[in-house]
Amino acid sequence: MDNVPDRLLSIMAHMLTRDGRALAGGDGLGAPIENRRPGDVLGQRHGLTMPKDAPPGSYWIQTRVYWLDNGKQWAVRDIRVTGDHALWVPVQVP
Repeated sequence: MDNVPDRLLSIMAHMLTRDGRALAGGDGLGAPIENRRPGDVLGQRHGLTMPKDAPPGSYWIQTRVYWLDNGKQWAVRDIRVTGDHALWVPVQVP
């Protein structure tokens, strides 16, 4: 097939405490490499399970995209985010 990417990538998501400690995480990509083409838009769902002893409060979801072969993270190109990760709206745990 033409234009099939030759490198695997992954999308990770972590639930973080206010001080940046990861409490839960997910990693993977549900799109087979042979079905991808340049210009595709990818979305990934991660089910994050909080530890039973996690205290109530605000937590943040952090996402990153990286190459599997060397772990190099993709740069974020969005006017609202800089660096190699994105922090999304806080999540309230009752």
